[in-house]
Amino acid sequence: MSDHINQNGGLCGDSELDALATSSTPPATPPSRLHHPKPDPKPPRRKARRTLSRAIRDRLTSDINALLAWQRPAAALDPNGIHQMRRATRRLRATLRLFRPTLDSLWAGSLFDEVRWLAHHLGTVRDLDVVREELFGPHPDAPDIEDEDNHNPHFNLLRDAFDENHRLARLALAETLSSRRYTVLLDKLREAARHPWLKGDAADPARKTLRRRVKKLADKVRNAHDALTLEPTDEAYHRLRRRAKDLRLGLDAAAPDIGRRKKVKRLDIRLSRLLAMLGDRQDAVVASRIVEVLADGLDPTHPPELHATVESLIDRQQPIILDADRQFPDAWRAARRACRDLLDSW
Repeated sequence: MSDHINQNGGLCGDSELDALATSSTPPATPPSRLHHPKPDPKPPRRKARRTLSRAIRDRLTSDINALLAWQRPAAALDPNGIHQMRRATRRLRATLRLFRPTLDSLWAGSLFDEVRWLAHHLGTVRDLDVVREELFGPHPDAPDIEDEDNHNPHFNLLRDAFDENHRLARLALAETLSSRRYTVLLDKLREAARHPWLKGDAADPARKTLRRRVKKLADKVRNAHDALTLEPTDEAYHRLRRRAKDLRLGLDAAAPDIGRRKKVKRLDIRLSRLLAMLGDRQDAVVASRIVEVLADGLDPTHPPELHATVESLIDRQQPIILDADRQFPDAWRAARRACRDLLDSW
């Protein structure tokens, strides 16, 4: 046994060491890293795309939570609370429109009607809040006009009549938000967020379907603009505004799935500018109509003094309308270009 153990404690004898030393076979070398590169890293896992079912549940949950978050301020008749709750109802209705083909028609229609009922009461008060500021609010940039108004008995009569209508609308909203019908609606909304009634295509990927539906919304905007071009009435401007608002809210709901985030963002900005301008125009139109209605209620014969006051209040809205009409072509072209850029990229 000792003959086979070398002095260094190896397991080879002297003859074996000599044989290794004289061998023509080169000693083995460690493998080169150049010849054995590291394996390619695993490709990143693609994020699973949402189904229509998941997209619907996520959006309904977001919209309904937004509405519920503002119900207490709105019930206290806080103007901003009313405004924000009305915005939440608008978002919710836009969501129901966007996903309607995938929702049970009777279920979605019933929910849509109840949300529209709530939005009507919120919108009535919100519109009056805005119009009062436009018609009867302070004029810090024109103190002479404000002083003249305060000394005009017909102006004061119109303001008092408006305030009475405003008060009644606020009372009606308070009753609405404390009614049994509203309580039932809240229960329906909570249940809708958890268990929406879906159709068979709810398991389909959301991307292609939502792109197709966004294109339909864009077609409706274009059709509304074509109608406005043929007959540029106040109603046509307002109809275009509603269609553009539906498109913007539909884009917001579909954004997580349809891709092209930069292009979507650009279109959202352009639509926002267009809608702000059209919104100012519509507020001025509504203010003018409310003045006429108030005057008819005070005296249908419109005596000269009352008529002069009404005309003065209406004339103050005309610069807003004319300014919007001047801005509209450029704002429309910018929004149209952004919309085409997005749709063509699909």
